[in-house]
Amino acid sequence: MRRDRALTAAQKVDARGALAILGESEITLTQAARYIMREDDNDSISTLLTDAIEAFLKDRIDDKLRDVTVEFYAERLDTFSDAHRNRTLDDFTRGDVMKWALARPGAKSTRKGYLNSIRAMFNWAHNQNPKLVRKDIGRGMTFRLPKQERNISILTPAEARLVMEQAGKYAPCLALMMFCGVRPSEVHGEEKPPLRWKQVHTDSSLIRINANQSKTRSARPMERLPPNLWAWLPDDVDPEAFISPARSRQATLCGKAAIGHWPQDVCRHSFFTYFLAKYENIDRAMLIAGHEEKPSVMYKHYRGLATSAEADEFFSIIQQGASCAYPKTPVQ
Repeated sequence: MRRDRALTAAQKVDARGALAILGESEITLTQAARYIMREDDNDSISTLLTDAIEAFLKDRIDDKLRDVTVEFYAERLDTFSDAHRNRTLDDFTRGDVMKWALARPGAKSTRKGYLNSIRAMFNWAHNQNPKLVRKDIGRGMTFRLPKQERNISILTPAEARLVMEQAGKYAPCLALMMFCGVRPSEVHGEEKPPLRWKQVHTDSSLIRINANQSKTRSARPMERLPPNLWAWLPDDVDPEAFISPARSRQATLCGKAAIGHWPQDVCRHSFFTYFLAKYENIDRAMLIAGHEEKPSVMYKHYRGLATSAEADEFFSIIQQGASCAYPKTPVQ
């Protein structure tokens, strides 16, 4: 096989001139070569990365994605853009993106966040009409994290009692989290409408979580709840008033002050642990939780962490001087 001929003198002069031009820009020789190889391709697309990111984020906002999700994308894509100024989407290969993302500092979950954000943007760009990139390099671009066993932390009945006794104005908020498993973000979270008293129906023993408050974005009625919950919820309230006077985080800080620690989602985990120990009703538990997972998932996380005697003690925690007049319909 004949070897390629050496460059002629004229070609060498031309090459030096091209390198001098590239040296004045941020475009690499590799990028220039890729462009030349594609210049006769009628399908060639030259969407700048910065323009694509801006359009992607605007589209996410128009699709009513939560602000925290848009901010998650924006932070990671801006970092990616800062490292690749003046490049078009078609300049990138899957290997380019993987190499960059895996080189980011921080935990593996941080690098996975970068990769997922970039992959979402390329997938969106490829699905536009007309397309903003010739090939969706995000397909098949994965970064698997090792599975970790999930450790569930719950409050002991004594700790739960101490928290509720010292809850003060946050007692209704904490009662909803502890005795029916409502998420803190659903009571009064960031960028969500707070839970109002008109959603609590003591006459029918019903609590309604609206879709725009729910983590799963699905409305759910919560029925047949443990009797002691209602002892913590007053009847004479303004239906339009917020149940929690401040963000739910303030209620959890109050709980932490009472017992000195506050594991993540501890009220919700405590409720479902004791609920299954007392009532052994997995279907009812899943309806209250708003879970669409298999029953085995809930069993794995919550079953066997507490005894029926401990559950009885947990669900006997009521406000001093109150009585358990509810519910009118039994839990089971």
